[in-house]
Formats: sequence, structure tokens, C-alpha cells
Amino acid sequence: MRAALLTVVLLATMGTSQGQTQAAQAPAVKVAEGAFEDYDTWVMWRTTEGYRIEIHTDLQEFGKGASSDEVLNVTPDFNMNAIRYEIQNWSEMDNGVLDCTVGEKNLTCTSTFKHSQGTGTLSLAGGYAVQFGVHVAMLDMAWFYNTLVCYAPLDPQKSAVAGVVELALDDPPRYVMGTPRDATIKYMGTFPYTLFGKRLALREYDVSVRNFNARVWTTNKGLVVLVAKQDEESMQLTKFRQFEKFIPELPVDVQLTRQHTRSFSNVE
Repeated sequence: MRAALLTVVLLATMGTSQGQTQAAQAPAVKVAEGAFEDYDTWVMWRTTEGYRIEIHTDLQEFGKGASSDEVLNVTPDFNMNAIRYEIQNWSEMDNGVLDCTVGEKNLTCTSTFKHSQGTGTLSLAGGYAVQFGVHVAMLDMAWFYNTLVCYAPLDPQKSAVAGVVELALDDPPRYVMGTPRDATIKYMGTFPYTLFGKRLALREYDVSVRNFNARVWTTNKGLVVLVAKQDEESMQLTKFRQFEKFIPELPVDVQLTRQHTRSFSNVE
């Protein structure tokens, strides 16, 4: 409901977010790269704070040369520290960047969009993950779940409650809107799964939150492999290349590919 909408008002003060500065300073080591079907391509780097994930998406439906680039800074457990979202060559919107630092009790965002230049803060309570609005919701969805399921204890008898903040730009952007809501995350146990011809024991999670209900499967280190949303949308890791043993069962420096499957029948 609109009454539940909290607005991150962008003030006239500009600056560079803490997350962007840390990402530039951190010595980075390339860990892996891959793709979730046709939604995005990504590269993961190890930094002094954890990992930096760079996500690129071609969006030809929004105009010639249209694309989005996202940078996530996360801890080794995939807790989100910062998120940066850049739009280029969209027919409906000017180029711009939304750069957000994730604090323990607040989310602070800086915008360079033409009509929304400035910085604003949204007060929050407890751990949370950030997802961009419905018009681009599938672009980074796998990584959104990556940063959400890490809050669940690895005990099927327990569950965790964490926040979800859905960010959206007004059109034309005059302000940034943040809609917070609670998510319940429950660890369901481990399940054998064949990934790129190798047998793995994946962790399964149930996520319950409006618009984002899903079953999520991750590796032991927390990398999402499969997402099955309640509305029957799904995404799977279809390309992967690791430069160290991030997933021990898979080879190093070998390009792995597989086709999207309509069902997750090999999750037993």
C-alpha cells in the first residue's frame, strides 16, 4: 500500500558513498565469474572486506545500447555492505547512479540522476537486504537472495526474520522510494544436486515475503545456484568459471555451461 511507503528524500548535499570508496581501495583478487541464464553476467572479486560482485545486464528492450551495471560489496558470509546501481542509455530515463551504503540501522543512498541529485537516509531496524524495483526486479534477483538467506541459522527447527528494502526511482526521477518489509527465512536442510556434471550437497532455504516468496538453493559457501519463485519464475546458474576452489567439487579455470531446465527434478 502507498501508505506504507517510506521515501528516501534526496537532499542537496552530494558525496561519494563509503561502499564506493572501499571498493576502489580494496586489493581485489578474481574468484569466479558466471551468468544466471540471460539475466546477467557477473564477476566476483575477493576484497579485504569480503567480496565485490560486479553484475552487468544488457537491456535492449529499453533502448539501443541500454544496460545496467550493479556492484555489490558483501562480507565473506554475503551480508550486504554496499550496493551501486548504474543505468546507461535507457530510452525512458537519463543516465545515472544510485550508490547506497548499508548500515546496521539505516540505508544511505546518493543519487546522480538528473532530477534526484543528492543524498538521503532511510532508518531501519535489524539486518536487511536491498532489491531494486519491480521494473528491474529480475536483473539481480539471484544476488538479492544471496544477501538475504545468509541471515537464516543452519537449523531446520529455527527461522530468521530480516528486512527487505525495495528501492524504486520515480519516473521521471524526483526522489528515491524505499519500501521496507519483513522476510522470514528458514533453512530446510541439504539436498543432493548435479551441477555441471558434479554431485553437490546444496543448502535449501524457504523465503517468505510479499512479491519475493521463493525456494533458494546455495552452495556451502553461500553462492546461489537455483531460485524458484512462487510465481513460477526461476533462475539457475548456467555459466561458471572459478579461478580458485570456491566450489571444491568443480574444476579450476574451466568454462562450465549448461542449459536452463524447466524443472528442478535433479534436486532430490
